[in-house]
Amino acid sequence: MKRTVKKLLMIGVACSISLFSACPVLADNTGYYQEKYRNQFHFSPEANWMNDPNGMVYYNGEYHLFYQYYPYGTTWGPMHWGHAVSTDLVKWKHLPIALSPDENGEIFSGSAVIDWNNTAGFGKEAMVAIFTHSGNKGQVQSLAYSTDSGRTWTKYEGNPVMPNPPVPDWRDPKVFWHDQTKQWVMSLAAKDKIMFYTSPDLKNWKYASEFGPDGGIQANGQSSAYSYTLSEQKGQSFTLEGEITLVEKNGRAGAGGLVFRSNKDATNAYTVNLDAEKNLLTLNKVEKGNVTTVVSKSMRLDTSQAYHVKVEANSHYFKVLLNGKQVLEGSDASFENGQFGLTAWNSTAVFRHVKFTNQSNFITNLSNWKPITGTWNDTAAGKLGKSDSDGYIISEEQGDQFIFKSNMTFLDANGSGALLFRADAEAKNGYIASVDASKDTVKLVKLQNGISTVLAETNEKIDTSKSHQVKVTASGNKLDLHIDDNFTLTAKDETFSKGLFGLHVNQSSVQFQDVNMTKFIDTDEKEIKNKSFETGDLTGWKTIKGNAFTNDHVTDATANWSGLFEQKGKYHLWGFSDKQDGDNATGELHSSYFKLSGSGEINLLMGGGNDSTNRYVSLVRASDDKELIRQANTKFADEKYQPYVWDASKYIGEVLYIKAVDQAVGGWGHINLDDVMGAY
Repeated sequence: MKRTVKKLLMIGVACSISLFSACPVLADNTGYYQEKYRNQFHFSPEANWMNDPNGMVYYNGEYHLFYQYYPYGTTWGPMHWGHAVSTDLVKWKHLPIALSPDENGEIFSGSAVIDWNNTAGFGKEAMVAIFTHSGNKGQVQSLAYSTDSGRTWTKYEGNPVMPNPPVPDWRDPKVFWHDQTKQWVMSLAAKDKIMFYTSPDLKNWKYASEFGPDGGIQANGQSSAYSYTLSEQKGQSFTLEGEITLVEKNGRAGAGGLVFRSNKDATNAYTVNLDAEKNLLTLNKVEKGNVTTVVSKSMRLDTSQAYHVKVEANSHYFKVLLNGKQVLEGSDASFENGQFGLTAWNSTAVFRHVKFTNQSNFITNLSNWKPITGTWNDTAAGKLGKSDSDGYIISEEQGDQFIFKSNMTFLDANGSGALLFRADAEAKNGYIASVDASKDTVKLVKLQNGISTVLAETNEKIDTSKSHQVKVTASGNKLDLHIDDNFTLTAKDETFSKGLFGLHVNQSSVQFQDVNMTKFIDTDEKEIKNKSFETGDLTGWKTIKGNAFTNDHVTDATANWSGLFEQKGKYHLWGFSDKQDGDNATGELHSSYFKLSGSGEINLLMGGGNDSTNRYVSLVRASDDKELIRQANTKFADEKYQPYVWDASKYIGEVLYIKAVDQAVGGWGHINLDDVMGAY
């Protein structure tokens, strides 16, 4: 809004004469409450910058509101205390500035009290402001007082009353009279803790106590949504425990819990949740972001009470203990291994003393392993297979075109270890990639009705003192074998095109670790299809979930409420659509696959909200769906498109795709996308 320049200049000159002057700063006219954008129910000064309220006190029929104020500009500056009074908390009367900076520094936050008993000697029923001075002496605490209902103020000549700050951030005193002990009590924010002091007269303060970090973590769950944090540590069979306190926030009780066997983005995991809103303890499975209950129990759960939760996981079987008593038991074989973490839903939860102990740690992204023959045990070092003849163990998952790999450690120099793939459930049919430590040979073998046929074989020195990575790539009828990332063997066979994954030992003891399967995807396309949405729809793109990215979002609009889009061509993807619930729509969108070439530079245009957690575009490797680069709209300027350039040169030759994610709701809960150019 406009300001009267002459009036401000006069005020500035007057105030420059003395820092102690009480100088009001006025709006253009007395009708400023009729300004188009003026708050009608929330307090605002007549002009210029304000921040948090301070020193709110009621005295003699008036509510006093002091506030952080910079009277000479519309941005943050040297802090003063503005002042206003009201009889009803709706209509406010502006008073002159109460406190201005002086030789002790700026006037930071604080509080105000009525000294009914004149403990400070400033006068009966004096109004006393206790505030932080921030200046050359650091952040120190000072006093000012008024004996005329806050109309004029005098700073105490003995300021600061609390010098010598114990930490640089020592500020924002909140003071009240404690009638039982006949003394004033002050709380002070001191970096990462709160310090308490007491005084008989507001001038002489004595340290009383403090509280602060206790190793706890607070999670602030979004309304009707889950929040997660994950540790780098992983486990398979283990105990995981912690103390959980649920906190009611804004009328929402919510839930908090423990996470285990999670993937990196918590879209596949198990959780144990305490839900105070539903009075329910649940063991949940999160699969592709969807939460289902494995087992649950109704019980009274109170907010602000600490509960000790413990999970005991043994293979596919889980026990949940609450305050030392077992309350849940369930089983599920979906996820063999993964990260530990914490979760909150809908409100706030506090976690303390969280710890885990691994009994075994077989790292794999395949699930529900079932021994067929031989002896198989999970250990802290992985899956240990032993057999005097052929020993097999098989996962329930299957594939056709893939990369399948494992680290193998031979515990003796006898026999062989192998990867089994495209197999049946009895391990009678399929293929084997075998490493024989006793003969220093590597083979690709076909199993058909239990009979072995060697497809390819070569000599390879196997050092049994170290681990070796064995990797198979299966594409159509072509089978390639790599040992320690070195190409070793290839064979062609069309007998089996799809089947289960497994492990094999023969006359040996072999430790298998990091057993993982990823998709094998190949393409000669150098750019994504419909990169600028010029078809007028999502042709070439795939909506993975939700309704944030639909054909309704592809538009030829050139302008919006905030100005021009400045898209590249005619059409673009505008993440806001009234037909799809506006900013409350969520979802995920994938482009077609492309093989990165050229310089590895990728260009794109983005608009809309800026949030790297909930609204972003990323570059993803197709084989394992790993995010390689994530981009939020960090150049946020309303809906207008902004250019971004990625250096993806380290991924040249890999098959990739573009992923757009919108998990945000509410204001700016969308992103815009256009002209994803790929590589030049």
